[in-house]
Amino acid sequence: RDCPRLLGAVHGEHRGNRTPAAEANFAADPEAAQAVLTAGFRSVILADLGATHQTDMDVLRRACVEELPESGVARLVYDVTQAFIDCYVRTFKQTHAPAHDVARDRARSGRDLC
Repeated sequence: RDCPRLLGAVHGEHRGNRTPAAEANFAADPEAAQAVLTAGFRSVILADLGATHQTDMDVLRRACVEELPESGVARLVYDVTQAFIDCYVRTFKQTHAPAHDVARDRARSGRDLC
């Protein structure tokens, strides 16, 4: 069976982003999280908040445009993610926006997304 890669863990010094012990995806639908974690997969990889907070959405999106300067998709991603960055920085009073789902998806693909 496939090895699912999920964003959903809280480990170490990082607290949950919904409760002290819960990441938003798991808090929003704990039954779905339990179903995946107990479905009998050979293994499940969880991208926790500690890992995803080490990624910076702005750094990743700039790298995509630099690597693929003629790509309309890279440019679209760059433009769309600006709204996420602005919202995250404004809402959470952070200096950068972590690339939560991008970090998980990079683990899923085993390669860079650009």
